[in-house]
Amino acid sequence: MTEEEMKRFISRYIDSVGRLEVLLLLRSREDRPWSAEEVSRELRSNPTIATHHLEALASFGLLQAEGAGASYSYAPKTPSLRETVGELASQYSSRRVTIIGFIYESPVDPSIRSFADAFKIRKED
Repeated sequence: MTEEEMKRFISRYIDSVGRLEVLLLLRSREDRPWSAEEVSRELRSNPTIATHHLEALASFGLLQAEGAGASYSYAPKTPSLRETVGELASQYSSRRVTIIGFIYESPVDPSIRSFADAFKIRKED
């Protein structure tokens, strides 16, 4: 996988290091389902944020929601996604700073940028 392909994948599916950590946790233990509470305990994070990440990853076809979203399992919907996540996991273990850099380089959603711009202080003409 090229660096550009990795950047595109991250830009599309991974909006934070926290989301990446959730994905890689479930991938590392794909033999069992995880609840948001279990994920938050394992990663020492907030359960609400863990729920948000789990739901987003499920909506992207990277996880499978079970029991109306009570738990989630690693289950990429295509072999290509499974392969890409495997490559991402490998790269993250050997080039962590580079992968984190890719996450923070990702384009910001224009609606978020507009909202943030509303709070900028501007000089009057």
